[in-house]
Amino acid sequence: MELLFLAVPLLGLLMMGAFATMELHRAFVLQRLWRHGVLAEGRCIRTFTTVSGGGRNHGVRTHLHHVYEFWTGAGTPVRFEETGGPGSVIEGDVVMVRYDSTYPARATARPPGTAVNVARVALVLTTVVVFGAVFFGIATMSPFDSGPQDPHIPGDSWNAPGDPWDDGQWGDGQWGVEP
Repeated sequence: MELLFLAVPLLGLLMMGAFATMELHRAFVLQRLWRHGVLAEGRCIRTFTTVSGGGRNHGVRTHLHHVYEFWTGAGTPVRFEETGGPGSVIEGDVVMVRYDSTYPARATARPPGTAVNVARVALVLTTVVVFGAVFFGIATMSPFDSGPQDPHIPGDSWNAPGDPWDDGQWGDGQWGVEP
């Protein structure tokens, strides 16, 4: 039973850690592309939305997707899909695309420092830290610890008569009873 109290929070912590790793990787790739990526002119060839959620007591979420096409310096056409771009970009718009010269399919037309990206990474890291603290608290306390002992049970050392730490101010070991 004690294993259950440790396994469930540990599993949740591992899942949150994996999610945080994915979000941080996405943020670092986006930063790297905007700092060191090759700049190319591209075109939005399609926009669409997907809907998720809407089940029992859950809100519906709409995600905006863009499909972009650009040409590398070698003249190779590349298409990629990106989630969460600006809603003002519609089909046919010309956009500036940054891509990795060694792997052109890794590209972005999204600016790196938007508040949504920063808030997403901050939220994930905060959640992992809070969940880790809760796990640590659960893991370090024993759910089967019986707490303070009754002083009248034989063999129990909690404020028993003759306790070397007892200064006598509480009487015979019961709170509020004077000798």
